[in-house]
Amino acid sequence: MPEKKGQRVGEEKGRGEPIGTTLIQGHPPLHLVTRPAQRRLSLSVAALTTAIALLMTLASGASALSLGLQWSGDYDQTASEGELDAVQHSGAAYFRVAVDRTKVIGEGWSYYETLFDRAAKRGITILPCLLEDKAGPGAPYPLPAGQYGGWGSWLKEVVKKFGQGGEFWNGKSYAKPVTTWEVWNEPNLPENTPAVDEKVSPEEARAFGDFFVFSSNAIHEAQPGAQVLVGGLYLGHWGEPEMEDYVSGLYKANNIVSAVDGVAIHPYGFTEGEQYPEFANEVINIRTVLNRHQGASDPLWITELGWPVGQKGAYGGKAVSAPTQAELLRKTFNWTKSEANSLYVQALFWHAVRDMSIETWDYHCGLRDFTGNYRESWWEFQQQAGAAIWPVWEAWPLRSRCGVMGSEPDRCGRSRRRQRRLALGLERVCMEC
Repeated sequence: MPEKKGQRVGEEKGRGEPIGTTLIQGHPPLHLVTRPAQRRLSLSVAALTTAIALLMTLASGASALSLGLQWSGDYDQTASEGELDAVQHSGAAYFRVAVDRTKVIGEGWSYYETLFDRAAKRGITILPCLLEDKAGPGAPYPLPAGQYGGWGSWLKEVVKKFGQGGEFWNGKSYAKPVTTWEVWNEPNLPENTPAVDEKVSPEEARAFGDFFVFSSNAIHEAQPGAQVLVGGLYLGHWGEPEMEDYVSGLYKANNIVSAVDGVAIHPYGFTEGEQYPEFANEVINIRTVLNRHQGASDPLWITELGWPVGQKGAYGGKAVSAPTQAELLRKTFNWTKSEANSLYVQALFWHAVRDMSIETWDYHCGLRDFTGNYRESWWEFQQQAGAAIWPVWEAWPLRSRCGVMGSEPDRCGRSRRRQRRLALGLERVCMEC
């Protein structure tokens, strides 16, 4: 999520029975089959074995994709017991939260200690997005290369506190130390860089590359073996040529190849009716571009993906209905799972866990609305994560045919039980009047 965008997917008969008399459903025992038939049967068995092995490989690849959620942007809400309960029940393995140096300088570590502790007790690993509010004192970026103030020492302090073997986890049996760190957020947007124009130039991309190398070295010094990600590149307005311009500049930074352990991306697609293919094309294009610049070994982390819910035409035409949001989640997650191996995608995060009251599109993509009501996408995410259904179905909101949420069966008489089946995709109905 940009900092201020709005202002701007046959059983054997018995163990001891000879193999020659093993029964295969639909076929006679092998010792009664003629040679040509036996060859055909052997080929069919071999094909079946190959198919099973392929399915197991695909399943293994799909299961290797980690799923996560992005925080809402509300600090107090994010660290609350109730919010973290919801994240736990969503099935998300990761929770992406901004870890802001400015906040630590002003308030100390107490907020983040509470957040990390409560998350770990629920089995949640935090994915820190390391940044600093540019309005804060001594912001490290965008200062000239090599003049990053106390940024490097602060990074080491964060990592030694919350990383693998970090002091914060001493004596905590439930520890969930950070193993992956994301540096900055959407550095390819002018508002997050020292860009002098509306577009970040290749030279400015290289400047961020230098900053990233410095940051990655500091993190690895404090935690050897850590995974350090280039902060999520916003792809929602880019075609392949724009990606090429930025990545070519980024990879001109000295020692960038060894410093990058992965690249985080935000492949948003908002063209009505084309959201899903736009998302897929953006992921394919960035992988193609990275492969041209020694980035073939760098895994992709999709650390933001989502669509705002609102009236048709709202948020500059980006808004979709709640049912459409759930459908897009299902399609994009299924596609990502199927392509994770070929495109080397390690993780997929939904933006965001819930809405905020700020009236820009990026604060209305939540699985829950601002008041905490659950949308259809909540249960779709749970299914994708393999989580148990929660809350219990009696608490599920009902959606009438005209799209109004309520606590009673709608005018068509749909019961809560049927609404639950609808949300699970076991039944389907047109939501339009």
